[in-house]
Amino acid sequence: MRFKDTSSILRFHPYSYEAYIQTLSGIPTWRFQTPPGTQLVSLSSRPPEEKVASIGRVLGDRSVFYKYLNPHLIVLAVADPSHSQFTLYLVDNVSGQILHELKHRSVDVSKGIHTHVVENVVYWSYYSTGEAPSQSRGGRITVAELYESRERNQRFNEYSSFLPNLLLRVY
Repeated sequence: MRFKDTSSILRFHPYSYEAYIQTLSGIPTWRFQTPPGTQLVSLSSRPPEEKVASIGRVLGDRSVFYKYLNPHLIVLAVADPSHSQFTLYLVDNVSGQILHELKHRSVDVSKGIHTHVVENVVYWSYYSTGEAPSQSRGGRITVAELYESRERNQRFNEYSSFLPNLLLRVY
């Protein structure tokens, strides 16, 4: 698979192999267009060689939160410098479905926005300008853990279409 970025449009082209011609060619399956005046500043996905330590998080009462382990999850950070904000999108790169959208305001986008995905955890860092109420200026790291459900011991069929549950922490 490959991504083509033309500053405001992200296209997904899975490779197809034609046996007789023996060439690789991409077939567009979906596209993600950023709003006008914004730009894609960060894109992350799970490494293909990543090993998963466990399929769930065991709690003190021996119940389990099952991890959302979608290997096709990508994280996109789209910045709007004129409004000092960025939007983070969690996208399924096979279907193109937006799983979650999170907006951050009062951000100095010139200092960079960085994203990373490991197992069921998405990390992103940015610099806050401190203009929002009850917010101080400085670097922020946000951690979002993705689980299949808010309910303990509840698991979904991996082929069904459901949205993951997010647990957010900001440092």
